[in-house]
Amino acid sequence: MVQKRNNIELDIIELLIKHENHVRGIAKSLNTSHSAVSRKLNSLKKKRM
Repeated sequence: MVQKRNNIELDIIELLIKHENHVRGIAKSLNTSHSAVSRKLNSLKKKRM
């Protein structure tokens, strides 16, 4: 059984570990809006991750 991951923060971290990218590139890879990615990145920054 395949489970769908619904945690965009982990997906963003995974993409950043694999290679350097920008907000629009990450959003395109995750098929989501750049504003959602930007909000999550700011959230991770506040958590100091």
